[in-house]
Amino acid sequence: MFFKLSKMFRNKKSTSEPANGANNCNVWSPAHIDACKQFVHTDGTSEVTSVTVAEPSTCLFGAKNGKLTTCRYTNGEVIQKWSGHEKEITKVACGGQSCELYASASRDKTIGVWQRGSDNTETGPRCRYSGHDLAVTGVTLSPSGSLMLSGSRDNSVRLWDVTAGQCVRMTAFPQNVVTHVCWSRASGSRMVAQSSEDKTVRLWDTRSLHVAVATPPKQYIQTFCDLSRYDDRHCLSTSNGFGGSGCEATLWDLRACAQPLREFTGHCETVAGGCFVPSSSHFMAATCSNDSTVRLWNCDTGSALATVSIPACGPLTSITADGDGAICVSSLFAGIQVLSIRQNGAGTISLQRTAAF
Repeated sequence: MFFKLSKMFRNKKSTSEPANGANNCNVWSPAHIDACKQFVHTDGTSEVTSVTVAEPSTCLFGAKNGKLTTCRYTNGEVIQKWSGHEKEITKVACGGQSCELYASASRDKTIGVWQRGSDNTETGPRCRYSGHDLAVTGVTLSPSGSLMLSGSRDNSVRLWDVTAGQCVRMTAFPQNVVTHVCWSRASGSRMVAQSSEDKTVRLWDTRSLHVAVATPPKQYIQTFCDLSRYDDRHCLSTSNGFGGSGCEATLWDLRACAQPLREFTGHCETVAGGCFVPSSSHFMAATCSNDSTVRLWNCDTGSALATVSIPACGPLTSITADGDGAICVSSLFAGIQVLSIRQNGAGTISLQRTAAF
């Protein structure tokens, strides 16, 4: 199984790897093209703004045209489409016991909650949530699907009762321009991470909607955040930047005074998204950037495990990882790109683009 890494790899870097691990990478080359399956764009546009894993081998994504789509990333098959937003979708999320609920945030200042169906008939939202004064830039559902938290450019976060369709709590304070929110997937957790243009990451306790932890401000805007699948301790955030200034991802320990554990550097433009990669044997994260590259990182050492540059895709807008080793990346020019994590007999990790649609 390609996720399993040998103890030798865990304890010893390749002799060809420099101190920062920069060239222990597999960069995109024409030889990879034959391995990539190209499917027709499933939603009629290549301008995809956000993607997340919905079910095994299935991704949910939102587009600049305001439409939401679920698709099998193994063959490009459209499962279902929804429409209803008047402006572009900024973020998407899944929730519920079997991921049957989908949520979308939009620049039209609303959030939509959509019900997974049994056919591909295009439908509208199950419920529309209004209340934010500016574009909604973050949305996340609780694992049970009963609660939802949204964040906006209006400096506020709102907690919603999904069934009642009502906002039950709201908190706002100056300069908290939300860039992303992420509900913890740890069992029984009520914590939500939030990244902000004020250069911090906050951990919200949804029982009171008070900030439980806040990181020290970084030098650059924090564009995205993700929480570990196993606890509320580890958080990954990404930074904007240009020309290599900023452009990093940060691994935080939220229990140890919210101190940074690792800095992942190597992207040369804004890092738009990041996620932890599920693995039974190794602590990994993946990032995507406006520089059209995807990087896979060793969270234990901070070194780069693999890098793929995807040509003609434009800025990469978000990234998500499935438990089967698949990574889905959304882009503004080339739809969804699907990458697979591979390991050779020597334990070297690589990324290979396997599909695009």
